[in-house]
Amino acid sequence: MISSTFFVIVLELREILIWRIKMETFTLYLDESKFNKKNEDTSNRLYAVAGVAISGMNENEIRNDLNKIKLSIWNKQSGYTVNQAKMSIFHEAEMRSNNNNIIYKHPEYEVFLGQSSNFNKAISGIGNIINKFDLKVFGAIVDQTSLKLNYGKNIEGNAYESYNISLKVILENFAMFLKKKNAWGRIVFESRQDGNTKVQDERTKKIIYKILTHGTSIYSALDLQNVISDVNFRKKTENVPGLQIADFIPRPLLLAYSNSDQSKPSIYKSAIRDHRYDADIVTGKTQYGVKLVD
Repeated sequence: MISSTFFVIVLELREILIWRIKMETFTLYLDESKFNKKNEDTSNRLYAVAGVAISGMNENEIRNDLNKIKLSIWNKQSGYTVNQAKMSIFHEAEMRSNNNNIIYKHPEYEVFLGQSSNFNKAISGIGNIINKFDLKVFGAIVDQTSLKLNYGKNIEGNAYESYNISLKVILENFAMFLKKKNAWGRIVFESRQDGNTKVQDERTKKIIYKILTHGTSIYSALDLQNVISDVNFRKKTENVPGLQIADFIPRPLLLAYSNSDQSKPSIYKSAIRDHRYDADIVTGKTQYGVKLVD
């Protein structure tokens, strides 16, 4: 015989499902990068995880806008069909490299080789998307060298530990954002699967689920689980617009936080800087948007 407790649980789950369907959803797309900050006599090793939160209501329109940028670069005059243009994938490091070796792996990147105008179209176009949809930027920058000097924690070159530190900050701030929006969210990373090996993805997933299980210094596990539903890994070949935008976020932040010159045109100055989440607090961008951990 089915107990009354079972029916209560079913009804509660039903109410939660209905409640979530009515709520706005945000997906936080994240990427990572690293940088050596050169000082006079030494250098600081910096590591960043950062990206953008996109409302489910804007996903299709953002895909359309991104495709328009691609069609202007991989155009008919360059020998590309509409479908080939739409299936091409923006990757900041490869576009910026301007290296013949890239063409062997990705022939479609010939459009950027010696063509600064196409690179400028991509940068300004993605910056315009961030501005148009008011995409909030979340991230954390870990100064691995300072942590070693200040705390005796040697994580220089340790991506796993840097990810752990970064994600605690990011999940906490993303949860705050979702609570203020009365929304719920998910997190998407670009898969780093190497062949049939998913070791790096599994390690990242382990970090996140550990945080969701134990909570942070501010939010309990239940607080986090009430607003963050799941974590996914998507391959670059899946052509996910949010991940392609996120790919342009970490490096400019590293350059900014290390007081280094930005690449031109600067997507940091035109879009990223003003869209760091601030929780409606004047000084919030460096606390709740992109936080330096040193």
